[in-house]
Amino acid sequence: MHRIKKIILVAVIFVCALVLIFKMSSKTLLFMAAERGLPEIISLGRLLGANIDTRNEKGETPLLVAAKEGNGNAVASLIRAGANPLACSSRGSTSLIYAISPGNFNIVQMLLPLSGDINKRSENGTTALHWASSLTPVHMDIVSLLVDNGADVTMKDGRQDWDSMMYAAEADSAELIDYLVAHGADVNSQQTGKNKQSPLHTAARHDSSAATEALLRCGAKVEIRDVVERTPLLIAAKYGSTRVITILLAKGAEVNAKMLDDSTPLIASVGWWQDIDGPGGPSADSGQDNSNDSAKKKLAEKRLHCSQMLLDAGADVNCADQNGNTALFAAIWAGKINAVELLLTQGASIHFKNLKDQSPLAIAIEAGDKKIIDILIQFGASSS
Repeated sequence: MHRIKKIILVAVIFVCALVLIFKMSSKTLLFMAAERGLPEIISLGRLLGANIDTRNEKGETPLLVAAKEGNGNAVASLIRAGANPLACSSRGSTSLIYAISPGNFNIVQMLLPLSGDINKRSENGTTALHWASSLTPVHMDIVSLLVDNGADVTMKDGRQDWDSMMYAAEADSAELIDYLVAHGADVNSQQTGKNKQSPLHTAARHDSSAATEALLRCGAKVEIRDVVERTPLLIAAKYGSTRVITILLAKGAEVNAKMLDDSTPLIASVGWWQDIDGPGGPSADSGQDNSNDSAKKKLAEKRLHCSQMLLDAGADVNCADQNGNTALFAAIWAGKINAVELLLTQGASIHFKNLKDQSPLAIAIEAGDKKIIDILIQFGASSS
């Protein structure tokens, strides 16, 4: 009797489970199977009449989801069921690109023969190799697989005009840089668009020290210039990249190299730059309330350190840009109190006047920065 009750209970549970499954849409079943790696459910979904290339609210197909989640069994089952490996997400990425992110070599290997032109750009302009080169950490087995199957290491994307070397510089991967160079990539390649920056510029911006060393070892030019004549050292100073500055200076980078408007790395390290500091006004170290205050303070500290490094390396503290503004003028305009003090202690002239016949004190008065005005007067500035 007890055994009969047990059988009945199991049967009831089974019936309830079937009812629950059939209440679920076949579409839901497919995505659940793709996300959790359940190939048997994929077969059930197909029996229930599911469209194998149906899309979720994000515009993804079950194959895209399975590739993204790294579920190889689900990927294989979906492909056997007729899923389209060329179907793209709403942003134009194929299942191959989705599979690259989690670094699942077996899935990438499975999808590669089905993915058509390996150098085809997605809607956002990147190829599979660009995507693989941008990851941290880099999956060298996948990079090698792509290159062995015809991926072009010199091809540039359609978004930033970056080749894989630029992505490797941003990702700070020395191993990838060495590999790309061995397979024909150019360490001195430059964007053909408006910026014309090189991989070394990119490494400098992101303080990618391992990439910087690898690029220089492979022949990158220390003094390579972008469209406005900025050197990697100037870019490093602008973005507070202390590690890269150390490397570049050790390799003989010109500490007073001027860009198109005659700004120097020292001026770049103390000046106000909208793409870093945000819109207008004094910076975080002036005591003003700013959004993202912590990040700004950290950047201000790094840039101040860069200024000190440049001065220690022989930067001309009174070198002026094409408007006659020295680093002291730039620091005052930016409201950088610590930078103003540093420059003054390093010999910055308080009597120097720019092409508008303005002195540092006149600039501070115009900016209405009382703290900087007081500092300048302490160092001997006079309004007379």
